[in-house]
Amino acid sequence: MDGWSWPVLDAMRVRHWPKNLLVFLPLITGHEITNLGLIWLGGMAFMTFSLAASAGYLINDLHDVEADRRHPTKRFRPLAAATIPASVARGLVPVLLVVSVGVAWWRMPGMFLVALLSYIVASTAYSLVLKQILFLDVVVLTALYCLRIIAGGIATGLFVSPWLLGLSLFFFLSLALLKRYVELREFDGTGEPSIGRAYVPLDADILRSVGPASGYLSVFLLVLYINSDQARNLYESP
Repeated sequence: MDGWSWPVLDAMRVRHWPKNLLVFLPLITGHEITNLGLIWLGGMAFMTFSLAASAGYLINDLHDVEADRRHPTKRFRPLAAATIPASVARGLVPVLLVVSVGVAWWRMPGMFLVALLSYIVASTAYSLVLKQILFLDVVVLTALYCLRIIAGGIATGLFVSPWLLGLSLFFFLSLALLKRYVELREFDGTGEPSIGRAYVPLDADILRSVGPASGYLSVFLLVLYINSDQARNLYESP
C-alpha cells in the first residue's frame, strides 16, 4: 500500500481541496474571520466538503476510466494509468462519504447536512450524466461552488447576502465557461476535441461571448453593492 500513497492522494485530488475554502467566505464578508469558534466550525465544514469532493472525484474517474485513457492529458490520472487498482478507489468512496456525512451529522446543524447531501447528490449526478449535457454542465458546476458558500454560512450561523450569492453565481459561471472554452481551443482540430463532453469546436464562439458577459455581470453587481445603503452602513469608505 505504501507505493500507492501518492497516487491515492492524487486520485482523491487533494490539490483541489482549496476550492472548499469557499466555506470561509461568509466569515470574511461577515467580519468574523478572527472568531476562533466560528473558524473551528468553518474548518469542520471544509473537511466534510473536501472528503465528499474526493469521493466525487473517485466516482468520476471510475466512470470515465476508459475515456480518460484516450484523452491526451487525463490518461495520466492514477486510475486511467493503472497506478492504483480500481478496487482501492471503489473501497475509498464509501469510507470518504461515511466520514464526511458522519462528521456533519454529529457536529453540524441539520441544514448543513442537507446542504452536504445535496452537494454529494449533485456532484455524483454531474459525474455520471449531467456533464454530458450542453451548458447544463456549467450551470451545475456553478451551483456546486455557490453551495459551498451557502453551507459555510449555515455552518457558522452567518447570513449570506443575496449580493454575495449573485456576484458568486456570475463569477463562477464565467470561470466554468472559460474552462470549457480552453478545453475546446486546446483540442480543436485534433479529431476528438472534447472526449466525454457535449461540446464541439463550433461552440467556442458562444462560450467566448457568454463567458466574459457573465464575468462583467459579476463586476456590475459588485459596483451596485459598493454604492448600496447596505455597504454604506457597513463601511466608512465603501
